[in-house]
Amino acid sequence: MKTTRKLFYLFFGIVLISFFVSCTTSKGEIYTNIVTEEKKQATSDNASGNEGGETSNEKSSEEKGLKIITHPDDAEVYLNNIYQGKTPLLIENLDPGSYRLMIKRDGYYTKIVWIDYSKDLLVYETDLEQIVGYLSITTIPHDTEIRVGDSLLSEGIHQLPIGHYTITVRKFGYEEYSKEIEIRELETINLNIRLKEASFELSKLETSKEVFSPLNPGLLGEIEISFDVTSRGNGKIKIIDESGKTVFTEQIPQFKTWHQSFRWNGRDSKGKILPEGKYRIIVEGQSSKSGEKKVIERYVEIDNKVSITYRNVWNGNSGLLYSTTPEVLPLSSVQFSALSLGHMENVSGNLISRFPTAISLRAGLGLGFELDLFADFIAGNTGIVPLGGSLSLKKSLLEAGSTLSLSVGSYIKGSYQWGTKTDILSNYTGLTTGFPIEISAGSFKLFYSPEVIVSNDRVEYPGITPSFSVSPLYSWFYQRVGLMLDFGYLSTGISLVLRSSPVAHPDFTLIEYPLQTGFELNWLVPDTHLFISFALGAEGNSFDSYYVLAGGGLGLIY
Repeated sequence: MKTTRKLFYLFFGIVLISFFVSCTTSKGEIYTNIVTEEKKQATSDNASGNEGGETSNEKSSEEKGLKIITHPDDAEVYLNNIYQGKTPLLIENLDPGSYRLMIKRDGYYTKIVWIDYSKDLLVYETDLEQIVGYLSITTIPHDTEIRVGDSLLSEGIHQLPIGHYTITVRKFGYEEYSKEIEIRELETINLNIRLKEASFELSKLETSKEVFSPLNPGLLGEIEISFDVTSRGNGKIKIIDESGKTVFTEQIPQFKTWHQSFRWNGRDSKGKILPEGKYRIIVEGQSSKSGEKKVIERYVEIDNKVSITYRNVWNGNSGLLYSTTPEVLPLSSVQFSALSLGHMENVSGNLISRFPTAISLRAGLGLGFELDLFADFIAGNTGIVPLGGSLSLKKSLLEAGSTLSLSVGSYIKGSYQWGTKTDILSNYTGLTTGFPIEISAGSFKLFYSPEVIVSNDRVEYPGITPSFSVSPLYSWFYQRVGLMLDFGYLSTGISLVLRSSPVAHPDFTLIEYPLQTGFELNWLVPDTHLFISFALGAEGNSFDSYYVLAGGGLGLIY
């Protein structure tokens, strides 16, 4: 409870700081021009959307007829023995008169009433009575787990709806009992069940991952070892390396339930990280009653190239806010994240807000591939909510070096942005390909990613972007640069994206304003898979014309 309260205060503090930063940090008219243009777009859309159609939600006429409502619904309705439909039901065009109403539903008593209908609307609402029977259960031993269908019951007499059920009775240390039964109307079924003692068995030894790296932070650098046991006893887990040496042992206390689990962090009994290789997991168990021993085993591999890193997905590709990185998640690892930045400013006497928000999914596909799914929207009170999304496939191409390492990747991304021609997320409509490069030394990382995009539209900022004759197809370059300090459980970085003018522009330039830059901090909450993020973003075309966004986000990675 205390930990939850601390996390709440921390996240609330981040949001509060972000609010004040985003409200107060701006200069020039770039923000005013953007929201003014969005307001114009919203006005235009609303005007065109109302042409030639009705907008009123009022009903053209009131309901008339016999309306039948039952609890529960989906009951068959018969009027003078003629089937009408299922509840809830409105029978229209009904002549005034007296009618025999019959309502039927499987498992419930049929209800028959006479209805006098005059005109306008008559509502008949009723509760249906369920048909039931009884089940009496006693077990030896007592305190067993009794499950009938989806319900968990205790010993004694129970009222149940009529029908067929599977009853399952179990207790740790005994064989499971299962039987099919039928509950009939007002009849009682008596079950006196005596469970048999189970023989001592171990089974289903599994690991949460077949390959892992203890260099990953927190729970990401551990595996869960689990197995099933049938009866009381005790046991031991042993980890043995490829040479046959026992490097880790752990005593398992008295077995008290079927499913057993244990977490291992890839270290030996002295806490030292073990080298890469295959390791044999052996579980030894001994029955408390008979002294019988059982052994099960399986293998797991330590591979430090299986790096699970948390990265924001702000520009449609995983990395820093504005810089893509070449690293990919390993097979079966996934990341869910949401990040929102915002700015509020007084524009023409009104407090105008814009909150770009990104929601993303990263998934490791194996063979060096990662899939990034991305959706964004810009909430606020400009009268329009721009929406966007993208899908990116990233591939790791090269990993070389140890102390000073080089990594290279590639990706192809398809994006669509509706409702704005600004580029705050630098993920504009089009087809993009890029080649992210990383040079790292320990925790320090430098990123550079050149991109080329082909689009049927172009980025435009009112009062900033130079105009030229419309082309059916545009292409331009992004250059993404980033610096990061990455300690696994904590990472921080800055990033910058440089966008060129369209290649076909007569005055082509490698830098078309405004620029976007960002700062971020990501922290792994201890003993969880949860990351908390804080971020600042800035967009501007000079030191005299810019605005700052601030915010935070949450992410889960497995």
